[in-house]
Amino acid sequence: MINGVLNMSSATPLESDGTGFPSLLSPYRHAVGWALGLLLALSAGMAGRAWVVPTTVPARASVGLVQDAVSAQPATPVPLQQFTAHGHILGFGVGQVYLASGSHALQVAFVGAQPVVPQSDRAGGDGQQRAAPALAEARYPDLWPGIDLSYRAAPGGITESVWRVAPGADLAQVRLRYNRPLALNPDGSLAIRYDTGVLSESAPVAWQERDGKHQPVTVAFALNGDYELGFTLGEYDSSLPVVIDPTLTWNTFLGGTGYNAGLDIAVDGSGNIYVSGTSGKTWGNPVRPFIGGQESFPTDSNAFVAKLDSNGTLIWNTFLGGKGEKQCC
Repeated sequence: MINGVLNMSSATPLESDGTGFPSLLSPYRHAVGWALGLLLALSAGMAGRAWVVPTTVPARASVGLVQDAVSAQPATPVPLQQFTAHGHILGFGVGQVYLASGSHALQVAFVGAQPVVPQSDRAGGDGQQRAAPALAEARYPDLWPGIDLSYRAAPGGITESVWRVAPGADLAQVRLRYNRPLALNPDGSLAIRYDTGVLSESAPVAWQERDGKHQPVTVAFALNGDYELGFTLGEYDSSLPVVIDPTLTWNTFLGGTGYNAGLDIAVDGSGNIYVSGTSGKTWGNPVRPFIGGQESFPTDSNAFVAKLDSNGTLIWNTFLGGKGEKQCC
């Protein structure tokens, strides 16, 4: 279970490049791909050209500390499959997973994994025409030989990650590289450190099923340096599958204290992360201020777009709102 509070006051605002924002962005609802692309062009000082931020992860992109983390990538980039869960946008890609809000972003790369395209029973959002639906389940079958990973909706949490280790499979293959420094707490939970706060993930649990009953198996996180994580198991029956089932719960506000929700995500070739959504109150040091006085959704909310670096730290955010409800997707 992840718990934490992020202090938004230390976020770095975007410096003005003298181009200004086009007025047509403020009062209307737009496709997130178009809005993100234009904002990226503005931040580069090229407001006259409307670029579209890709929602794919380029095969050779340097993504912070997770660059070259995956041993193989498809020749053609695969779009992120996007889903929402408890105010966050989740992007499932080949070799990595993103979980972001307007104020922070978590990236987890699968080191040495096979280039598995994530599967889902429902189409995810594409950051362009199709809005991201609520997460049901996203699956990575045989991500490492004999090891499956799935992310499921979790009541009261963001997502439940379920690992299934087949008989004879080697759990030591699993290497997860984070874009933030990690530390283990005395109770076995994981601390994920940000410049503005610390998030904690509860210690994992594991079991085997025998005669229709769950038999507990000792399991723990295993750190490899400051950014890489795996698991260690105690004694178990190697002829039976092992299930590891931690739940990720992020008890923090996305930006301000009103209703906030990340709804779309995009990643550029330098690993910067762009998130759009809707917010019920101002937060950060926005380029364009929040318009309106209400603090609760859906009355008088604003759309937002935020840029975070590859380490998940907020670079800038802006509001694209006006009187009444707005959202960026």
